[in-house]
Amino acid sequence: MRKSHEQIPGFFMQRARPAGLGVFAFVTPDDVLAYRNTWDAYVAASLSSMRSCADAIDTVLKDKPAGGVYDVYRRAAEEIHKEAGHEGQNDGTLQKAWNEFQGLTDEQIVAGASYILRGHQETVLAVNRARNFSIDFGCLSGWPHPPSVSLQAQVIGRIEGLRILARGALGIMQESAVRTVDLIGQQVTNAWDVAKSPWTWVGVGVVGATILGVVYAPQIKAAIEARRRSK
Repeated sequence: MRKSHEQIPGFFMQRARPAGLGVFAFVTPDDVLAYRNTWDAYVAASLSSMRSCADAIDTVLKDKPAGGVYDVYRRAAEEIHKEAGHEGQNDGTLQKAWNEFQGLTDEQIVAGASYILRGHQETVLAVNRARNFSIDFGCLSGWPHPPSVSLQAQVIGRIEGLRILARGALGIMQESAVRTVDLIGQQVTNAWDVAKSPWTWVGVGVVGATILGVVYAPQIKAAIEARRRSK
């Protein structure tokens, strides 16, 4: 039995490519983990930016009164921290989801390739939703660029060519002019996925919060920059 994949926080370490694993003779763990490795730096940087965003919102609103749209902002910061975690801690739900498959053996990675790849894409999509939510609340700068479309296409093409997943199972994502990141040419249509989203609570307050986000964007940006300089 091969040793399990070791992991440093946020990253799978590269391993030598095995010669083949039974019926999956042409699929290696590196083929399965190529998608994760493509998005790993983006996910880590996005979570860091989300933590800075939540801290900045807390700083800007610390002297504001309770109630109204200010409480919508405070709840937003709480939700962002819940998803992205806190500085120096691996306590965010998105980080935990990203590291869900650590410690698997080569055989387990190859055998569970389809499930692992879908899980990694779901986490990237969840990171993008949280990123877009943070932008709506005034955190307009400091976001990493996603992997290039050409790199994504190359990695997905390899995965589809090996028939690990059916064509179209993995989508290409692109950054918009306002720094949000979404699947190219696709929108969320599953009502249940929308209903169970941690961001739906904002509901009736989203218009007012978005407007306030534009108003407070310079202050939030300044708070983020001050926090970075203090590190």
